[in-house]
Amino acid sequence: MGQDVLRHFWARALIWGINNVSRAEEGLGFLLHAAGRKDGNRLDVDIRCEHRSAYDFTVIPVIALLQQYLDGSIRQPGLWMMGHIVDPDRLLGDMRRMGVDVQVLTATQAA
Repeated sequence: MGQDVLRHFWARALIWGINNVSRAEEGLGFLLHAAGRKDGNRLDVDIRCEHRSAYDFTVIPVIALLQQYLDGSIRQPGLWMMGHIVDPDRLLGDMRRMGVDVQVLTATQAA
């Protein structure tokens, strides 16, 4: 129950901010920094995505997911979170084709 209340709060806060704080010419972006290990080496990945419209940026990843679902590439039984089932390279490529500025930077450090 607590997660649902928190999720609902943040969703309402995002919608309120888009409608009341941002101007039409302002966009939306996010930055993901991930660090881990691959083949015994440290791997750092930064993904930056931006779009001029907060509304478009909200729906574009969903459309990219639906494209993978409709062509059958992610049809698996059960309930899955989007980030666990999509092909991330294809998702980012499809988002890029729909107007999202996507930048992916990787750095590997030998162990």
